[in-house]
Amino acid sequence: MNSKITLVIIAVIFHLSCLYVIATPQHITILNASAVNQRTLDEVRIHAERELRVSVSARDIISTNMVELKSIGRSANENKRNQDICLIVLTLSESPLHATILSNEQVAVINVSALHSDDSVKNVRRLQRWTMRSAAFLFGVGPDVDPHCVMHDYRTMDEFDKLGLNFSPPWGDRFYQAAKARGLQVRPQFQRPRPGMTKVVQPPPPLPKGN
Repeated sequence: MNSKITLVIIAVIFHLSCLYVIATPQHITILNASAVNQRTLDEVRIHAERELRVSVSARDIISTNMVELKSIGRSANENKRNQDICLIVLTLSESPLHATILSNEQVAVINVSALHSDDSVKNVRRLQRWTMRSAAFLFGVGPDVDPHCVMHDYRTMDEFDKLGLNFSPPWGDRFYQAAKARGLQVRPQFQRPRPGMTKVVQPPPPLPKGN
């Protein structure tokens, strides 16, 4: 009798665990290796979730003393969970590289030190750009020729600071299709009001009768 009860309990637990896996959607995950404060992390995550139109989570991990970005990425990969479809790691490193992409591991590493600016607004925007770029590169979306697209190539920090903070429409479509192919739920695009269309134009009053 006791063995039957035990088997029933095990079956129920297994069923509930399966339901949890099914009900928990995958998402892009930002790992903060003691590289930024909570406010900056929130700004980067919220911007990425809005522009990528998919679920983006963020959590802290313990930083390492590694310098090479690839080594940092492989170490961070040990923190990957079932719901993490890919990882974007924010780290501090003496490496001159701004970022590196580990396609096989689906891990990107952003070097916060190399992107640092004394201008706090510029600093956040640099991290927002590279978070967008990281997600796109991990999903197989390459550089864009549009100089206003966040995916445009750059050679200097001045050029990088002039890039847009989001995708050009064609590159956005490429990313969203790639996200759907990976099983992510892509939200409808937010429709911004077009210039000149925000003011409601009232119809003219009717002419008085008898005139």
